[in-house]
Amino acid sequence: RSLLSMMKLASSISSMLNFKLSFSLLVSAIQFKTARSFSATSLPPIKIFGYGDSLTAGWHDGGMELTPYAPELQLGLEEALGGRGVLVRHKGLPGWTASSMVQAASSAEGLGFLLRRAQEAAGRKEEEEHTITACVIIAGTNDLAYASSAAEVTDAVLELHAVAHKEGVKTISVDIPPSAAAMVQPSYGQLRTAVNDQLRETAVND
Repeated sequence: RSLLSMMKLASSISSMLNFKLSFSLLVSAIQFKTARSFSATSLPPIKIFGYGDSLTAGWHDGGMELTPYAPELQLGLEEALGGRGVLVRHKGLPGWTASSMVQAASSAEGLGFLLRRAQEAAGRKEEEEHTITACVIIAGTNDLAYASSAAEVTDAVLELHAVAHKEGVKTISVDIPPSAAAMVQPSYGQLRTAVNDQLRETAVND
């Protein structure tokens, strides 16, 4: 499918989430990670796992409602990829920092534990049940209130990616989006910009 189709998908998800994500990275990464399969006669399903804070959980209306992006991403990808099998699951932890996610990586809610469990489950199924294609990580927003430097937040987010890589799962990095707190506290916005610049530089170099 064309990059335009994927960009339309990204735009629709952005509207639903009501905040701006780095969808150029998301679109490019999903295209790259699935490109090899397009020439295959039998295409395996794409499996995406979203992990992060309240943005992944879909937290809004003061926590009274949870509307995660995962179901919309699944429907959009199915349409954009011509009905190819797609499965998107997520785990959102409202209020968690990237640092706390790293510390809890092996716990029942931790990224390492969840990916390992999913990979083991896939290994017990039939051969066509492939393991996770990629993990979309949205983290770092809550770290802005506690971190003393951009490098501190960046390191925590990158370490979270390393947790997934250790389990053999490729990751997709998403910018820390704008927030109401950053509008009230300018230092948060400045820190957010610095962290995003560092994450983008790392993604390009990798």
